[in-house]
Amino acid sequence: MFTTDTLPVFAYLDVGIYGHPIYEGKTPGVKIGFYNPPDVKRLDSRIHDVHSFVEECMPSLRDADAIDVIDVDQCFYDLVEDDNFILGNVPGFSNICVGVGWRGTGYKYAPWVGRTLMQLALQGGTVYEISRFSPQRFKEGERFE
Repeated sequence: MFTTDTLPVFAYLDVGIYGHPIYEGKTPGVKIGFYNPPDVKRLDSRIHDVHSFVEECMPSLRDADAIDVIDVDQCFYDLVEDDNFILGNVPGFSNICVGVGWRGTGYKYAPWVGRTLMQLALQGGTVYEISRFSPQRFKEGERFE
C-alpha cells in the first residue's frame, strides 16, 4: 500500500508536508517530513505536524512506528527572498543559465527545469514564461513583483 507501485512522492507545501513511499531495499518505511521555514505562509488547517497529517490523510499509518531522522537523510534547502525559483540567464552572461532555489522539493520540478534549461542553452530562449524566476530580479535597481 505504501510502496512506489501505489504511493507517489507527495508534497502539500501549503500545509508544510512532503514525503515519499517505501523504496524496497532502500528505505524501511514511508518518509513524511514537515516543511516549516520561518517565512512560508501556510494555510490554516488541522494539519500542523507529521502526526496530524497522518491522522487526517493517511490514517492507516496511525499505529506505525515513527522514527525521527537523526544525522542521515535530512533535507537541506535554499531560501530565496521572494520564494520563487531562480531560473534563467545569469546577469551579464548570456551563455550561463542557472536553476536553483528549490527549498528542498525541487526534484519534483526536475523534468520541467531540465527542459527549460536545455531550451535556454540550446535555443537561446524557452517556450515557458519564466520572467518571474529571472536571476535579474535580484540585480540592484531591477525588481520584479
